[in-house]
Amino acid sequence: MAYVGLSALDTWLVREWRERERAWREEDRAWRAEDMELRAEEIEARAEEAAFREEMHRFSELNRRDVEEKSEHLRSLSWITGLVTSFTMTAPVEFNTPKSIRAGRLMPYAICTAIVPTLMTTSTIICVYLLGCILRMGKSFVSEHAEEEFMALCHSYAESAAPSQPPPVPSRTFQNFWAARCKDYWNTAFSLFFWGVSFFLALLCTMGFIKFSDDRVALSFTTVIGISFVAWLGIQVKWGYYLKKEHESLNEPVSSHPVPKVLAPDDPYRWHLRPSPDWQAPVSSVTPVLEEAIAIV
Repeated sequence: MAYVGLSALDTWLVREWRERERAWREEDRAWRAEDMELRAEEIEARAEEAAFREEMHRFSELNRRDVEEKSEHLRSLSWITGLVTSFTMTAPVEFNTPKSIRAGRLMPYAICTAIVPTLMTTSTIICVYLLGCILRMGKSFVSEHAEEEFMALCHSYAESAAPSQPPPVPSRTFQNFWAARCKDYWNTAFSLFFWGVSFFLALLCTMGFIKFSDDRVALSFTTVIGISFVAWLGIQVKWGYYLKKEHESLNEPVSSHPVPKVLAPDDPYRWHLRPSPDWQAPVSSVTPVLEEAIAIV
């Protein structure tokens, strides 16, 4: 009788232990599933944050390159205008004007001597002020406040927008600031530089008629300066156009070949990651060089 009671008690204890162990296993399985969800959310959040920071780094690097580019333009222009101004102001001191020269020949020389420093000095002052402005404002586009604002836009985009839509861009960029505040002044300074060089060459022509008493020698001197002016005008027409245009207008293809289009994955933030093995770009829109590059990656 005691054996039967002990056997029943042992059976009940074993059954109770199995029930508890089964409950513990179910609870442990639930904990593991919850932990897997938390890890998946953490991995997704890290990938999302890395994509956001990579996107912000792109715009910060673009702003930095734009600031450096405009700074070099302004420094170069202010340097060459200052050089022409110093030469123009030194010429009247070193250039001896004959007393017997007629006023008709001396008047164009005096007018050009007054116009050239005025144009060049104004262009230099504009460039100096623009340079100080962009160097001061350039730091504000990579500040913590701008990064925080852009992160909020990206987080809102990741939660609400469809993957087919383009990712957001910072609301404040150096290109927008340059187009709104500095572009017109830069065009003005560049135009003043162009007219300053033109009047400087005209000044050299007038110096020939004052320095040389023989008209044939003066005409020969003026002809050489005229050829230089035509060459300068061709350079201005060819390269001045690119210095005044913005980045968007310079992205046009320079050859007759069609521009290849590579389709990115569905997620717009995967552009900085390696493509998945099962993803391939369409063969019809990719050149052999791009196909080889994609195969290597």
